Amino acid sequence: MGDAIPPVFRRDGELFIPTDAAPGPWSPNALHGGPVCGLLCRSLEHAVDDNELLPARLTVDLFRAVPKAPLSVQTRTVRDGRRIKAVDASILHEDTEVARASGLFLLRTEGELNDPYAAEPMRGPDGIESGGLMGGRRPPGARRGFHTTIEARWVTTRGAGPQAAWFRLPTELVEGEETSPFARAAAIGDFGNAVASMSLRRPGGVRGPTFINTDTTLYFSRRPVGEWVGMAADYGVERDGIGLIEIAHFDAEGRYGRAVQARLANRRG
Repeated sequence: MGDAIPPVFRRDGELFIPTDAAPGPWSPNALHGGPVCGLLCRSLEHAVDDNELLPARLTVDLFRAVPKAPLSVQTRTVRDGRRIKAVDASILHEDTEVARASGLFLLRTEGELNDPYAAEPMRGPDGIESGGLMGGRRPPGARRGFHTTIEARWVTTRGAGPQAAWFRLPTELVEGEETSPFARAAAIGDFGNAVASMSLRRPGGVRGPTFINTDTTLYFSRRPVGEWVGMAADYGVERDGIGLIEIAHFDAEGRYGRAVQARLANRRG
């Protein structure tokens, strides 16, 4: 039997306490971007008390390393209309803002499906073997974190052009809470950086440059379904150490959204 997977965050009153499932690969003392995006999305949703208002856009700015320490979240309603609601959220460590987000919520209405640009469904996740983020199983002794907690099923072969994979978060984002489809997609969506970076690998697994994503904007056309989030690299370019990527998001019913990230070249990596 393997070790039990902890939730990504535990609660202590109004504080969110990151667990060993929250850090990223760069430092055991700094959070992966995924938990940051997920926690901000969850907090934005909690600030909206109308289930008919659905998130259409989430933008997260990752301008500081978020420490593996007690964190608080503050939200502020910017626009509270009947059909449109805009909410901001900030994560704070003590009195320092370490990440922020804005959410746009739109009123759901009944209507005919209008999808003239529907993409082909992405293959999987059924029938594909589960492994780690970088393919295969997690090496013994690898530093634990969000990047090792995630379950991945790669649709494509590494080093063979644009990459695509399915990801699943096999634990709770916040202990004792059901993770919403939007918060799950936001947390997993940070791995768009990894999907794009794997797309740059050359045949034989030779690594290309590495990047740190500094933001994420995720657009939703509907509520995602199921536990698995599919992501396919759709566009990527880099010049002068600044990269831009676009990632198509899928679930079992087809494409539901798109993520865009600005990336900074990690020359030390």
